Amino acid sequence: MKLIEKLVAISDGAKELKKSGYNDFGKYNYAKEEDILNVLKPLLKQHSVFISHSIKEVKHTSYESMGKNNQLKRELFCEVLIEYVLHDGETEEKLILNGAGTGMDVGDKALYKALTGAHKYFLSKNFNISTDDDPENEEKEDTFNKYQPSSLSDSVEHLEYDPKAVFPFGKQKGTLLSSMALDELERAVDWIKDKQAKGEKISQSWLDFCGQVALIKQQKGKLLSQAMHMPAQDEDIGF
Repeated sequence: MKLIEKLVAISDGAKELKKSGYNDFGKYNYAKEEDILNVLKPLLKQHSVFISHSIKEVKHTSYESMGKNNQLKRELFCEVLIEYVLHDGETEEKLILNGAGTGMDVGDKALYKALTGAHKYFLSKNFNISTDDDPENEEKEDTFNKYQPSSLSDSVEHLEYDPKAVFPFGKQKGTLLSSMALDELERAVDWIKDKQAKGEKISQSWLDFCGQVALIKQQKGKLLSQAMHMPAQDEDIGF
């Protein structure tokens, strides 16, 4: 049996998995990496297929904000590019594929979160493993939206700027977005993007929040552009 035939057989044998992870904040279950591995490991062993990976690129972006007791808090947003190699232990065939992941946390945890997200996405998508236990959840529009846009910035299309829009979660919940620093809002958007990249559900209020942040950035960009083209007070403007 060729490697590609084995991969098809593994995909056919991979049944729908149960989600052992639970998000207390969002009140929903999600699939952990071990849930996916529990489904795949017996099948990979049965067909003598081994998956190795190597990190090809890592990008860190650092953010700083004021935490508890006015202590400076440093967070890292990490993006990784990974090369996966699927080995056939019987025929020595190889198949090389690429994967990517993102993660955000303090210290070095951001990298590990990015790696975990990349592994989960690579395995579930390439072996066609569904991580949705209850399809009826998609019908609950009051809790979760029916679609997950390819880019969170797409949510801007159905929104208009709302000066009364507020932060939707955490300690800042209820705070007017217009009163918050842009970098703080962008960090929250990055955190939501990280959740989406891992295949987790994103509530409609979170999507709308991302849209409002995009609109705020547009407005600030326009104001900056106008300011750059205004003459200084002591500049000769032709009178």
